[in-house]
Amino acid sequence: MEARSVTLHIDLRDARPSVTRDVLLPWDAPLPLVSSVIQQVMGWEDYHLHGFTRGGEFWGAAPRWTADPRDGDEASEQDVSLRTLLPTQDAVATYVYDYGDSWELRLTITETHEEDCADLRILAATGGHVLEECGGIPGYAALVEAAQATADQRPLTEDQAQLLEWALEVSGLEGTSALHEWLTRFDAAGARARLAALPAPDPPEAEGSPVSDHPGDPAPARADGSPVDDHPGDPVPAGAEEGSPDGSLVGDHPGDHPLVVRLPPGVVRDSLRRAFLTAVRRQPTPLAQMVLDARLEDTEAFTPEDCAELTGGLRRYLEHVGDGLSLTASGYLRPADALALAAALGLDDDYLGRLRREADTRALLVICHALTRMRILRRTKERLTVTEAARTALSDPQALLDLVVSRLPVERQDMDRLIALTTVLDLAGQPVQERGVQEPDPDDYHEQHRRRNARLAAAVVSLGITTTARPLTGWDVMRVAEETQMVLWVCRVFPGDLFRTAWAPTPLGRVLLLRVLNAPDGP
Repeated sequence: MEARSVTLHIDLRDARPSVTRDVLLPWDAPLPLVSSVIQQVMGWEDYHLHGFTRGGEFWGAAPRWTADPRDGDEASEQDVSLRTLLPTQDAVATYVYDYGDSWELRLTITETHEEDCADLRILAATGGHVLEECGGIPGYAALVEAAQATADQRPLTEDQAQLLEWALEVSGLEGTSALHEWLTRFDAAGARARLAALPAPDPPEAEGSPVSDHPGDPAPARADGSPVDDHPGDPVPAGAEEGSPDGSLVGDHPGDHPLVVRLPPGVVRDSLRRAFLTAVRRQPTPLAQMVLDARLEDTEAFTPEDCAELTGGLRRYLEHVGDGLSLTASGYLRPADALALAAALGLDDDYLGRLRREADTRALLVICHALTRMRILRRTKERLTVTEAARTALSDPQALLDLVVSRLPVERQDMDRLIALTTVLDLAGQPVQERGVQEPDPDDYHEQHRRRNARLAAAVVSLGITTTARPLTGWDVMRVAEETQMVLWVCRVFPGDLFRTAWAPTPLGRVLLLRVLNAPDGP
């Protein structure tokens, strides 16, 4: 008799302590239901994109950004069943959740059952809850370690204390004891209740055909950046392997491609390198020209004076924040502090909002939010403070610049980070301009930005990224990268005033851009 239900084993890759779940569900359960089951037994809220992979096949839900949609014909999970994903007990698949934190769950079938599955059941579990937005496996390990330190009554570092405070706020739990228990013990009753609330399982009406050779960005990857065992990721073209002697990047058919780009391993950060390999492999691409124009090998060292010049505005901003600024009852900067911080950054009255309020001054809001995401600032409802890492670096411009470089791009989601890096790459390839030489002519300014937007849109599309509702534009790209671009402006990468500057780097700004591109992929 044919098996009708299965025990699905779910194992969070590389988690320490281990996190596993065993669930009973129909073998013909559609993948959207399987995803919902995984979300419920992991205690997640399904805030982010997800996908299922097996071998070179990929099935996913429709996202805001779509990786390699193959002209809109991306394989959907909607009409695919668990039986298609895992046709035998020997099959192994991966559920990828949140392309920023990159949670990977290994899926296998441990038992098959001839009986129908009347309801969804959690059969076994190890490990507690995994908090979303904590930074993937490394962040999860740091959070568990911090919670364990409180349970053991060991002293906390400032970073651990801040991490626990954030986790308590996000989880809604009261006290570190409750958080420690939540992280280390599985709530079986809660999981059963969440599963019971899911709709009754119905098999899919038709099986969809998956698309092969799903692109590698965002490719499921382990915490150390290596590809998962059951997904080939991006096949590297012949002669362009990561360990090849000359590091040349060429297409699958070099004779068909006008560019043979020398990009030795380590010259550009891994995520952009992998994306470039994929883009060049597909077709001649605007991204290849961007790489050539950027001259990524032209790195040079900063002098202490260079570091002081690039970080001057940021240092004045952080020095004014000092030991902390009290915020208004609504959680915004007080008008006097908004004025002082705007002056520190070189924002004149044209950019200050009504009544000099932060709430009406988008530039101040975006910069503060970006620095908070970079863990340079810490903002609560009542207070804005400088983090320990930034405070330590504040007296040393070189250390502060290194900190900024290590935390760029600001964006967290994998595709958003890749898009932001593409804008950095394009900017690095533009002719340099000295600061304050002249304000660009309005007609030249708009034409330059029109050409920039066309380049960026073409480059991002060549990476296999598009939007689901309409053609992607350069303004879409710039909106995604807004916080990274704002931080670059704070660090004097651009030659002019905010919103009136040419799309070009200063000589020192170009060196900083190359430092960002050459930095290892950050958290």
